[in-house]
Amino acid sequence: MSRIFVISYRKCLGPVGGGTGVNFKLYLANRQYGLLEDCYHIFMDKVITPEMDQVSYSRLGSNAKAPKTGLRAILSRMGMAWISKHKAYRKRIRSYFQELDQTHRFTAEDVYLFQDVESAYEFMKLFPYCKRTVLIYHQQGSLYNEWRSFNSFDLPAYRKYLNRYSEEAYRKVQVLAFPSMGAKESLLQSEPYFEKVLQRPIQVLYNGFTKPSLPDDSDAIKALRQKLEGFDGYKFATVSALNEAKGVERIPEFLAQVGKFHPFRWIIVGSGVKAAELEKNIEKYGIGDSVIWIREPMPHDDILKIFSRTDHYILFHRFSIFDYSTIEAMSYGNIPVLTPIGGNREVIIEDNGVFVEDFGSAEGFRQFMAKAPLEELKNQNRQLQERCFSDEAFLRRYQTLVQTMQREVH
Repeated sequence: MSRIFVISYRKCLGPVGGGTGVNFKLYLANRQYGLLEDCYHIFMDKVITPEMDQVSYSRLGSNAKAPKTGLRAILSRMGMAWISKHKAYRKRIRSYFQELDQTHRFTAEDVYLFQDVESAYEFMKLFPYCKRTVLIYHQQGSLYNEWRSFNSFDLPAYRKYLNRYSEEAYRKVQVLAFPSMGAKESLLQSEPYFEKVLQRPIQVLYNGFTKPSLPDDSDAIKALRQKLEGFDGYKFATVSALNEAKGVERIPEFLAQVGKFHPFRWIIVGSGVKAAELEKNIEKYGIGDSVIWIREPMPHDDILKIFSRTDHYILFHRFSIFDYSTIEAMSYGNIPVLTPIGGNREVIIEDNGVFVEDFGSAEGFRQFMAKAPLEELKNQNRQLQERCFSDEAFLRRYQTLVQTMQREVH
């Protein structure tokens, strides 16, 4: 029987978002259901083997970056400097894979599930005889678009370099997959350059989540609970990096309209390059007294505890793939309030949430909330998430793909 390698050249941070989170959540789901035999999970800082019983992971750090000064500031605005940095990163990946090969001896019979572009590209360059390859693309739009969302300037040379690099990976991998059809749409929306290479067939591997047992409340959750006790208005949650793709800074205008007909509290967990703009808009629209903003990273258990105490999950993406946080929140009964783009259209599928296009109007939201009691709407989302986006459903999609590839003869 061939082995399965799930690979993401990122730190193992546990059940977080993005490709590294999908890798770890596949491990957790498979530990429970055992559908993938002889499965290894490779991260840049550890390899989880089938024999391991206990797995630790690094704590998620802040994504806030100190402003660059001096020469670093000059270089940060030069495309060639970023290209050189990326090439050095690629070299580290190749060295790591060569080291792993000494232990695991990668073979043509094995199946390789890459959760990021660089892992796929560099592995295929090193081991061209390994043909059973899958790239599951998790970025918010193109690689350059995601980089751009964390930076405030354009570098055409870097864009051209990343586009050509990605294009080769998309072309050479045996199976190209996305966590939603909307993720593919977001990639094309951000970069029409890929129109031709993405005409190939793709697979959709929706993410999944099943509520775990949670520990006792942390001090942070106890403090939050005290702030929410006795409040009977709507409670909104947003857990996100504050960048261009996520569009969190667009939410205050909308919530100011909600506040005209119903009291609310908005809990934000996140930081990033759009933090200053978000803060400005909270003040501009006069909702500061209704906002609880947690800027430091929180343990995943605490985030789930927040979802267990809120009513709506709100995020106004500019580019959307298929956010884990959305289905996590839905599992606790949160009603999604989202922009109608990308993967968002694949979670509001049974009139179970609200799409918002005009941030200056909450009339559609008001009408939706008037159609049924709050708890009925919340329960609708719990049932939908459990039926369509559970850990088991998530794992079975991967199992089906792997079994198909194992049957194929190269």
